[in-house]
Amino acid sequence: MTSQSISLRLSESLADPLFATAERGGVIVLLIVRGSVFAEIDDKSYRLDEKCIVTLFPMHTLSVQWQSDDAVCVWLWIPFDFMADFPLLLPPEASEQFSARPVYRFAEMDFAVLKRVFDTLADYYAAREHPSRQNMLKAQTFIFLSELLYRCAGCAVEVRIGRSGILTDAFFALLHRYYLTEHALAFYAGRLCITTKYLSKVIRRTTGHTVYFWIEEFVTKEAKRLLRSTDDTVTQIAEQLNFPNSSFFAKFFRRHTGLSPVEYRNGQR
Repeated sequence: MTSQSISLRLSESLADPLFATAERGGVIVLLIVRGSVFAEIDDKSYRLDEKCIVTLFPMHTLSVQWQSDDAVCVWLWIPFDFMADFPLLLPPEASEQFSARPVYRFAEMDFAVLKRVFDTLADYYAAREHPSRQNMLKAQTFIFLSELLYRCAGCAVEVRIGRSGILTDAFFALLHRYYLTEHALAFYAGRLCITTKYLSKVIRRTTGHTVYFWIEEFVTKEAKRLLRSTDDTVTQIAEQLNFPNSSFFAKFFRRHTGLSPVEYRNGQR
């Protein structure tokens, strides 16, 4: 049977169904090239920023909680049978290391080298008519994985631990559930049984932004989605997002985007 080939893609979203399944039959290597992402990998929370690399084995599942508007990633899926007849063998500890610690944050120089090797691999991937394409892909994939393994020492990202991490995770879980209707700091602090001051302090320390930033960020992204992908009126969208009226919603939207809801919708068409 002919082995499967790799799959390589540039994406502006980490919400790809392939990331969420444990039945992908291979390894995914995900490079964050711009922006920030909050994600859960096997129910553990990570902040994925520019120069982060994620390795997803079949036992891993990734769920995106939030990503910035400028987030861009590139990813590579390598089927196991594609690696079975590599021209050279990777060290046996490689798969154990990558599966045990899936997230790595690199220094600028190391990430630049890895991205350059990845881009070369992408060039070979695009050369679909080349008679030696499959062999070149295997050789370059081996080079990329070897560089990744070499540069991973000391770059693994540890999972947040302690009360601050637990509270941050709990806050984002609540925010995902209630952001459409609840926009007040007091609501989230009350559900977590802590003071508003303490919640504000923890979220600013662990994420670099305020609670209100995250609430408004979630609401703004949902407003953009509704304006882009539905024919609902501005008044209907304001009601869905629990604004008192369309005027309040329009002022909120302009403050965060520089455009009125109508201007934004017209610009997307």
